[in-house]
Amino acid sequence: MMTPEVQGGKDNLYRYGLGFAFISLLTYALPLMITRGERSSGGDEYFLLFLANYGLSVSFSVMMLYSKQWQQIPVFLVLAFISAWSLNSTVPVFEHPVLWFSVLQLLCVAPYMLLPVFHRLPVWGRQVMGVVLGMALFLFLYLSVYLIPAYGVSFVLGIALGISWHAFIPLLLLVYTVYIIIKLSKDYSYILPGACAGFLLLLLPVVGFLYQWNKVDSTVKYALLKEQVTAEKDLPDWVYVAQQVPDDAVAEMYVKGDLVYTQFATGGDLMNWEVSGRRLNMARIHHPLIVVASMFCHESSLTEDDRIKILEAMYLTGHETQERYWTGKNLKTRTIATNVRIWPAQRMAYTEKTITVGNTRQKSRWEREEAIYTFHLPEGGIVTSLSLWIDGKEQPGILTTRGKADSAYRQIVGVESRDPSVVRWQEGNTVSVRVFPVPAAGNRIFKIGVSAPLDYRNGMLTYNNIWFEGPDNSSATELQQINWAGVETDPEMKGYNRTAAHTYERTGNYEEHWSLSVKDPGFVTQTFSYSGNNYKLDKYEQMRQQAVFNTVYLDLNASWTADETEQLIKLLKGKDVYVYDRGMMAVSEADEVVNRLRRRRFSLFPWHMVKDPSSSLVITKGGRYAPALQELRGFPFADNLAAGMRMQQQRVKVYDMGAEESLYQRTLREHRVFDYERGTLEQLKQLLAEGMFAISGENDSMVVVTTAGLSIVRSSDTARVRKGNDHIMRMYAYNHIMQQLRGNLYPEHYSDSTLVSEAEKAYVVTPVSSLVVLETQKDYDRFGIKRTEDALGNATMKGDGSVPEPHEWALIALALAVVIWTWRSKYRLKT
Repeated sequence: MMTPEVQGGKDNLYRYGLGFAFISLLTYALPLMITRGERSSGGDEYFLLFLANYGLSVSFSVMMLYSKQWQQIPVFLVLAFISAWSLNSTVPVFEHPVLWFSVLQLLCVAPYMLLPVFHRLPVWGRQVMGVVLGMALFLFLYLSVYLIPAYGVSFVLGIALGISWHAFIPLLLLVYTVYIIIKLSKDYSYILPGACAGFLLLLLPVVGFLYQWNKVDSTVKYALLKEQVTAEKDLPDWVYVAQQVPDDAVAEMYVKGDLVYTQFATGGDLMNWEVSGRRLNMARIHHPLIVVASMFCHESSLTEDDRIKILEAMYLTGHETQERYWTGKNLKTRTIATNVRIWPAQRMAYTEKTITVGNTRQKSRWEREEAIYTFHLPEGGIVTSLSLWIDGKEQPGILTTRGKADSAYRQIVGVESRDPSVVRWQEGNTVSVRVFPVPAAGNRIFKIGVSAPLDYRNGMLTYNNIWFEGPDNSSATELQQINWAGVETDPEMKGYNRTAAHTYERTGNYEEHWSLSVKDPGFVTQTFSYSGNNYKLDKYEQMRQQAVFNTVYLDLNASWTADETEQLIKLLKGKDVYVYDRGMMAVSEADEVVNRLRRRRFSLFPWHMVKDPSSSLVITKGGRYAPALQELRGFPFADNLAAGMRMQQQRVKVYDMGAEESLYQRTLREHRVFDYERGTLEQLKQLLAEGMFAISGENDSMVVVTTAGLSIVRSSDTARVRKGNDHIMRMYAYNHIMQQLRGNLYPEHYSDSTLVSEAEKAYVVTPVSSLVVLETQKDYDRFGIKRTEDALGNATMKGDGSVPEPHEWALIALALAVVIWTWRSKYRLKT
């Protein structure tokens, strides 16, 4: 084999090689850039692109063999390498490589095109090439080892088909790189040291990663071993592990493990990566550092279920871990039509989102998929309508008990595979919407309506968008329509076009987080009368009363600083101050415990262990992470908490110094467990000095929406006259049900007919009720789902249960037009 060098008239083949490489790389990369790195599930178009790249590499090899220009071997290997990755788009041996790994391969392979002209490079260029060759040696060594399980099958198939020989390309590059380093080192003394430097440049980060990985593994194993020798376990082991896991990227990757990341196929089956029944709905990722860790480090002691629960608690992956009856990996959110009506004088809004979700898979009778969306609602927000388009017609949902809705959906989707949709309440101001089926190469449309209070602070009102997690929305188009109700002068609407009186629109790419803020125009009391009751909406000012705290509990975790704990302990001198660590401990006796608790990622304070709520205060500083109550069900801690809350007559007084609130604490606050205030350490000092603390002011006929500064009072009304806004009644019903569920933390099968009836009459989704759309009336009859007599029905933009107004039909028509336009544009591109 000759030293790479191009001489005289032989430059022509090299130029052909450069052109072939450019075309091949463009053929491979351009479709991925258009689809943002995502492969189509059909794979046909990508296989054709592979054949094109394969043809270029074969053609160049024939030209090289015919002319016997062996110095062009590195060019051929580069073409073969691109062809191999093009084949990977159809037969995914490497699942979704991380971006830096793709860039590294480009940096290592591209300079190979310079090897035929190596002797023409300047000295500094040859020195850089030495370093690159060392890096390439490490890269090709990794790829060759990773592909070892594929060699046997590839060799057998290669004899018959030829295509499977692509698995050996990295090995050929590895052998050639070793050869060329040795060969060039004879003429250039700096090549070998440069290659060693390049090799170490990649080796050292790998060693550092393995050290950090093993450190996390040791922390996890120690936490698990400690739990095995603990006599009384009031929480699952994974909770204690999650509290100890470091707050860094390596720990997150460790927990995700083979749920998300590809690992080395020790069993010899390179393609056997998918875990049967895997609940984590996230794309598989090829991360070389994690593959290496799976080769050299011990297998994780965490079970799949434990890791999923830790991910839900620590990395907010609740949407990805929801139970799924059908896959949704090929779904995309195509359009969102957001229609908002805002009543500034009543500090409330109603939002409808009409969403089109499409299936990118090619037509196949077996490729129907289930779309699952998680909607994040503003505090106090409630779902009050649901519709699903069936055979081109909008079919409104029927409100029923959560148990009946779940049973119907599970049977129809899991067994019969027909058309339903359901929306169900979840902890922490979220709801999930399920739509089935979304057919291959087809779309489904559904609409969800949310009634919510506006956020009121310092004389300003803020509307916050109802954002969602679900099928990819990165290329979705959104139409926003905002209508201001009951105003004489419209607020300034920058970026919007005025389309009608008090109505504004704008169209563009979908945005998750946006808001509108306006100056409070002044509150106007309003009453809605329905079915023998008045619902009066009024302003509410925060109420405080005298409070003497003899006992104070510090809910410690990693959010606390050492200075904060020291200041509070000094401030509370003379009072009984406790912390919780598998039992209440006096701070005076537990200085070392305070420091240990401050290292925990999150805390789960036992609110039921507060002995005298009237003279006790809990000071917390919760971060955003903590498990959901549902995940703790069945363990002594959660069962005792639920029982204690049912028995406790007074609310626990809680002062929160944190900027964010965990799911655990927010759920309990929704269930009216607390008298709650949030503020700074200095504000707490002032409250303690004044001996004052907030009280809720709620009772059996009055609910309070704190964020909006609103109260709603229900009273008897025999006149039965409709007036005002029906969202007032809906908001009262939701908050009243949550108030009555105070001690029932797991109410999905709650059977109190009074609360269920209240939810059905107001048509609100709560822990005890869901909205469901089924295909036929026979389906409703079969599952005992009936429309409630004398109920409000699905909410509408008009606010009194009537049919949509003309501008609403226009909005829906426009959304459909966007879908048709998008589809036709994509069709033109394909043709």
